[in-house]
Amino acid sequence: MENDEMQTFNIPNTPFQYSGVVPESLTDSEYTLACFVTDVSGSVSSYVSDLEKALDISLDSCKKSPRAGNIRARTLTFNDSIHELHGYSELNKIEPYAGKLSCSGCTALYDAVFNAIGATVDYAKKLQDQYFSVNAVVYIITDGMDNRSTYRPEDIKNQIASVIKNEQLGFLTTLLIGINEDSNTKMFLDDFKDKAELTKYISIGDASASKLAHLGGFISKSLSSSSQSLANGTSVDPSSLTF
Repeated sequence: MENDEMQTFNIPNTPFQYSGVVPESLTDSEYTLACFVTDVSGSVSSYVSDLEKALDISLDSCKKSPRAGNIRARTLTFNDSIHELHGYSELNKIEPYAGKLSCSGCTALYDAVFNAIGATVDYAKKLQDQYFSVNAVVYIITDGMDNRSTYRPEDIKNQIASVIKNEQLGFLTTLLIGINEDSNTKMFLDDFKDKAELTKYISIGDASASKLAHLGGFISKSLSSSSQSLANGTSVDPSSLTF
């Protein structure tokens, strides 16, 4: 039985911390790390309950996957600041998201993405030091433009370039998911994807209950696919990541 003791770690060269299951307690040979980065600024408040349901759909579906035991997930929320709802945990130990998201304030999008990638890379290194194979997916869900961050898209680009140069992960997929965006926000997010060199920007359109339920299905399917690709020794094809 796996020990679920959690430990807090510093993200090197940043003011941020994250938590995760003690690497020495893990028992499988490979792990996919998932980090959910969720906007909870004031503009999200009108559809926050449906967003919680989307996260619960993805969590419940992933729990039923044959690869569930090989996935460890972390969830961040962000507005003016960044809050870790839970660190890298076994899926069955993660509580439902319903009622967990509280909306207010502005949008520190860049800082949240920088935190998510930094924590993912650092935790992956700790797992690799224990001879585990690791890949990762970062899901960034937002409806707005950054107006609060200290870090910039170029900092995120340099993070990702370092991952590739130093072969710090088997494969890192970064998905920027836009909800309920107007035309200006779509242009902003597409530009952010390019400047930060994220894997893909996906616009899901209006924040209806059906669209957000579909988002939950997309997340679970893409995460299970990423985990299976690690088992197969292959990389994820970005063109296959369609909403």
